[in-house]
Amino acid sequence: MTFKRLLRRAFYYLPYHLYALPKLRRADTVTVMGFRLTIPLSVFHPQLYYSSKILGRFIRQLDLRGKRVLDMGTGSGLLALCAASAGASVVAVDLNPVAVQVAWANAKATHFADRILVFQSDLFASVPSDDKFDYIIWNPPFYETNPTDEASLAWRAGTGHDVIQRFANQARGQLSPGGRILIILSSDVDTDRVLSFFQSANFTSRRAYTEQRLFESLSVFEFVQNRPDER
Repeated sequence: MTFKRLLRRAFYYLPYHLYALPKLRRADTVTVMGFRLTIPLSVFHPQLYYSSKILGRFIRQLDLRGKRVLDMGTGSGLLALCAASAGASVVAVDLNPVAVQVAWANAKATHFADRILVFQSDLFASVPSDDKFDYIIWNPPFYETNPTDEASLAWRAGTGHDVIQRFANQARGQLSPGGRILIILSSDVDTDRVLSFFQSANFTSRRAYTEQRLFESLSVFEFVQNRPDER
């Protein structure tokens, strides 16, 4: 573990235990980015961490009118709601069945149910192969360990970041011509390694936005698929 990570862990120790941990140990109802959300126990809590809010703000400034968006690992549905509020028709999927239920409930409660379809899927496994999207958005798990329960699916990407590698290999077939992938990565992640997954899958990447926090930076990356002759 690097010195910066140790310092960050020490700095956030008290706020985490005094404020965040009690929220994570019970179902919560919060307002995030103007959306009133229910957050059950096993679902990623978007109010307590920066990543979803940063990616959500980036998505909101896009013109998504008439666009189809796939929100991978939707969790509470926050990013799906951001895309829908920007004009998109959204498919939102998650492996955690509790997340699927609450994302649909949050879509209905915020009056976006007519623009959001939610169902359970292990990455693209349950997404029809002929269903194409203008954008695929994802706040992926960051840590290179294996998930131990449904709650840890939002955090743990498997040995060698297996989940991200599988995503990169499968995403190509779900994009419309000119379609794009948007993901957010922490400086805690081996970014070069993750980007190599997309390069191997014949994507070109660019860092579209970076926000610096005290001990961490979070960057939105955009991926565009190359033509076959550009490999």
